[in-house]
Amino acid sequence: MGARKFVILSCVLAVLAGVALFTLGPGQRHGQSERSDLFPSFDASAVDGIAIAGPDGAFRISRSGEEGWILGEEDWPADAGAVTRALEDLGRLRREAVASTNPEKRALFGVTEEEGTTVRFEGSDRGSLVEFVVGRSGPDLFSGYLLLPGSDEVLLVSSNLGRVYGRPPDQWRNRSIVDLAAGEITALTVTAGGESYTLLRDDGGEWKAGGRIVDGQVVEDYLGKAVSLRASAFAGGEEEVAAGFEEPAAVILFDAPGGGLSITVGALKEEDGQRYLRTDRSDIIYLVSRYTADALLKSEEDFPSPPEEDGSVIRE
Repeated sequence: MGARKFVILSCVLAVLAGVALFTLGPGQRHGQSERSDLFPSFDASAVDGIAIAGPDGAFRISRSGEEGWILGEEDWPADAGAVTRALEDLGRLRREAVASTNPEKRALFGVTEEEGTTVRFEGSDRGSLVEFVVGRSGPDLFSGYLLLPGSDEVLLVSSNLGRVYGRPPDQWRNRSIVDLAAGEITALTVTAGGESYTLLRDDGGEWKAGGRIVDGQVVEDYLGKAVSLRASAFAGGEEEVAAGFEEPAAVILFDAPGGGLSITVGALKEEDGQRYLRTDRSDIIYLVSRYTADALLKSEEDFPSPPEEDGSVIRE
């Protein structure tokens, strides 16, 4: 075969392979073939708990109040947004195809007892509403394999559920730390290195340190960083001694009409490049990137007076 014919044939085969991949993956999901919702009568509001058991262990996510969720026997706050999205996605889950009906081939799809993750959605009486075993991702990485109880059919479904339910418990925890909005904070006090200062917002919206007006944008940037703090990880109770909360790097108190909150910035965990951090609202010990935490360690001089219109700084 000549070089020219070889190149042409290679291009044709590449195109055909691409068409086949698209047809089996995204093309199949968005094509005209008839597909059906897997759980058409699923009611997310009826779910009181989600029991998950897989290679990383077993745990339960339970409803707490109208919009909240808690995790495990420790009642850790769960990421309510992630739970809500998972419930909404389940209601839209589509059955794409039957991948296999041979029980001996289940290992190929990761839906065995040893490798799969069993997910059970429970009502208020702990009765099962929906249950299935999640396996590996599908051919296009956006789909996945699923096995229903008592069925021999391994189904290809429209979502890679393994990425959702195959996560360890810590990845379901709420990583937000400060549950205040920047706009509702009226004062902040920073204590560090034996010194303390306070910034107050007056009725006109200006921020002041003592009798000095400070640049409001600098304060708002600082508050924005504080309220958007998210944990990189969580420390166990045995790490409290190492956390350095008895001699903290800083204590920051935020005042708000609905109730304030204080953050204690602890010691540096050098091997991970993180700092320990805790609030006065729970006993949870967070680990936060050292650069994120250190951005809160400001002195009063880091809050300058506002610039004048010509760009110079107001001196008082």
